[in-house]
Amino acid sequence: MCLPHRPLWVLTALPSPIADPPSPPPTLTIDPYGSTPLTPMGLPHRSLWCCPIDPYAPYVSSLLSPPPLQTPPPPPHVFPLVPCSCLDLVPIGCLARGFFPAPVAITWSSDVTGDVIAYPSQWGGSSYSASSLLVVPMAGVGEGSFRCEVKHEVTQSVSTEPIRSRRLRPPPVPIGGPGASILPPSLADLYVHQNSSITCMVSNLPSHKDVGFTWSRDQGTPLDVVAGPIEELPNGLYRMSSSIRICADEWNSGERFSCSIRVPEFQDPIVRSIRKETAPNPRPPSVYLLPPPPDQLSLWESASLTCMATGFIPKDILVTWTHRDRPIDPNGYTLYGPIWDGDGYTLYSQLRVPVSLWDAGDGFACIVGHDGIPMGFIHRSMDKGTGKATAVNVSVVLSEAEVTCY
Repeated sequence: MCLPHRPLWVLTALPSPIADPPSPPPTLTIDPYGSTPLTPMGLPHRSLWCCPIDPYAPYVSSLLSPPPLQTPPPPPHVFPLVPCSCLDLVPIGCLARGFFPAPVAITWSSDVTGDVIAYPSQWGGSSYSASSLLVVPMAGVGEGSFRCEVKHEVTQSVSTEPIRSRRLRPPPVPIGGPGASILPPSLADLYVHQNSSITCMVSNLPSHKDVGFTWSRDQGTPLDVVAGPIEELPNGLYRMSSSIRICADEWNSGERFSCSIRVPEFQDPIVRSIRKETAPNPRPPSVYLLPPPPDQLSLWESASLTCMATGFIPKDILVTWTHRDRPIDPNGYTLYGPIWDGDGYTLYSQLRVPVSLWDAGDGFACIVGHDGIPMGFIHRSMDKGTGKATAVNVSVVLSEAEVTCY
């Protein structure tokens, strides 16, 4: 059997419509069984090239288009980056994107000393991007000038982007300006210690200077005012507060307490008032303490006790827990409610403890405080030995607390 002879393909330049110089047309020999690349080097750009596509059909040809012109590499586009809020240190950014190939050189020109953080070039699928940060103190932003310069050697381009200091000032006050609120006293303080605090708070202040609080009441003695801390918020603005100390009797009387806040940005002061909303006929809650379910105890992981207070009006209620007559931290239990169920309010509280404490016979109690309870509190206790709740209408918490009204 005879193998066919390996043909050699020859590319020959056809005559160009425009007269070419009187020189022999260049040819390129291609081995069909090899891997010789076809490149346009040395070939007339406007010529058409022919090659046989079948060694046994020499008259069948294919036309090859001329090689495309090479696109010049793109230079970088430069964008300034400024933070949305300004704290003690202000990061100023410079972003260069859309360039090829890497790298670029990013330099800073500033009359304020700062730290430079350079990030390497990143490939984005069709081009590169790079960035740099200049971190300067907030104190030097107001009068400082900043300039970012990006050099790309391949395209011989130099881009300079100035960043004006006014862009770096704290953001404007949110729509509506500073917001003020007044917080009621803690029920735990009122029931246990018989005194508590009312707090007046204002947020989103552009400055904490020249902000003042004034308290007033419908009647009674002058108020004991305590100034709160000045807090800086994540948005670069400020929050301030002021509190007054009151007795439980003063709060329970329904007297109105008012807070007036002077803010330089507003012509008139911001006034917030609060008083206890009393129900004409308060209704005490029915309190039930449920033991851990047996299915949960069989897992030997934890034991959950559930306290339910239902049918009470008004909705202000205090629920706390004790272990061996010692108060449990509020983070150790959860509260669900109160919610209106059509005939009063209902609240659930769940305490989760280790199974070992429950099996050891430790006693746990749920204590509920409400205005409708004659003695102020309902006490429900339970341990593994009794298996059911016992009721006492006297607070064991009060027996350990020093009751004082300032």
